[in-house]
Amino acid sequence: MAQRLAVRRSSVTVTLHALEGIGAIRSTRGLVTVLDRARLVEIAGESYGSPEREYAPLIAPFGKG
Repeated sequence: MAQRLAVRRSSVTVTLHALEGIGAIRSTRGLVTVLDRARLVEIAGESYGSPEREYAPLIAPFGKG
């Protein structure tokens, strides 16, 4: 994940722990399970949505909207 995001692994670990702490995800080695998608969208704020809207025409529909 860190490599894909071009960040340090420790930054990913800290962020995953924070998101687990608020109950938005569950994380184990090699697997992240989304428990509360609405909360993640809320946390992302304006960072979420715009890239997805631009990407959507390039692929089949995804997600539940």
